[in-house]
Amino acid sequence: MKWIRPFVIVLLPMLLAGLGSVVGCSPRVNLKAGEISSPTGGVAIMYDERNFPAQSFRRYELDSDGTLRVGGGRAAQAGTTTWSGTPSPEDLEAILSAVKAARFLDGEPACEPALVDGEESIATTIEYVAPNGSTHVVLSGRCPTLMPLRAAFEQAARARFKQQIDALPEPGLQKKATSGAG
Repeated sequence: MKWIRPFVIVLLPMLLAGLGSVVGCSPRVNLKAGEISSPTGGVAIMYDERNFPAQSFRRYELDSDGTLRVGGGRAAQAGTTTWSGTPSPEDLEAILSAVKAARFLDGEPACEPALVDGEESIATTIEYVAPNGSTHVVLSGRCPTLMPLRAAFEQAARARFKQQIDALPEPGLQKKATSGAG
């Protein structure tokens, strides 16, 4: 009987971790803090949102070197990203300001977890690491204080469409097409 307790202490965390991946918990990433002089002030952050009823999944990972990785749909559901780039200084500042407003850097909870209308099943996982330590937060439901952070990540992620947008014709008066018949 004495062997059961150490066995449970060792295996229970592994069992719970495996169960988390089955029910759809976001996989953790290996975030690394940077130097204070880095583009993010040494902060790295991962934002993962899973809205199961709407089948909507989004994932943003910001490294301390300023690299942004984005995943949506199946990629985000699998805890991966499909695009990476560097946000503009303005987008980076908006993300970092939203993190401060959500009070993650103070060690305060960003909001109270709550379900909307008692039915939504939304899970948001936030991980961040700063030069002085790291935090992992899992919230359930919609969290209004996180909406500015999500919006800042979405704005920065639009850079992945820049090449396609730049290829579009300029708006304005267009030449009328002429046909050869006449």
